[in-house]
Amino acid sequence: VLAGQAAMAVAKASLFARLRAKNQQLRSTTYRLERMLRDLELLYELETAMIGAESVEDLAKSAIVATAPACSAAAGALLYQTDGDLVLYVVNLDRPDDVRRVVVRPGEGVAARALRQGSLLRIDDAKRVRDPRRVQELLGLKVRSAIAVPLGSQSGSGAIALYNHAGTPAGFTDDDGALLKLV
Repeated sequence: VLAGQAAMAVAKASLFARLRAKNQQLRSTTYRLERMLRDLELLYELETAMIGAESVEDLAKSAIVATAPACSAAAGALLYQTDGDLVLYVVNLDRPDDVRRVVVRPGEGVAARALRQGSLLRIDDAKRVRDPRRVQELLGLKVRSAIAVPLGSQSGSGAIALYNHAGTPAGFTDDDGALLKLV
């Protein structure tokens, strides 16, 4: 009798372990699907905004106002290259209608550095952000963390940057970087 009960307990423990593993797998799949849905909704929102944009400033505002909250950012910037100039459009989500514009030099600031290196740039140390003081003044906040990626398939056309991740102390995540690459 005792051996039968022990065998039953082992079988139940094994079944419980498999059930827990399957439950974890389902949670992981649900998380990935929710992220993909969020990404698709954001892309739809961005496409709709781009159709209605009448200027680069309108486009910058739409892109940042849509993307920053999805990545738990407090502010963002869109870098656009035109006529040899790098123009940075800056939006603080506390004042989303106040789009500010500044010309930066190549490699000056997070967005321009991401554009120059041609890849994702993620910074979680305020000392390494190195945005010019005038950009931080336009942002209206002290930059603690940043993430930036070059935009589009045309080399050197622009970049998008987000500032001050509000969600976790660890800062921006790989998922945030993947979302910005979609933009």
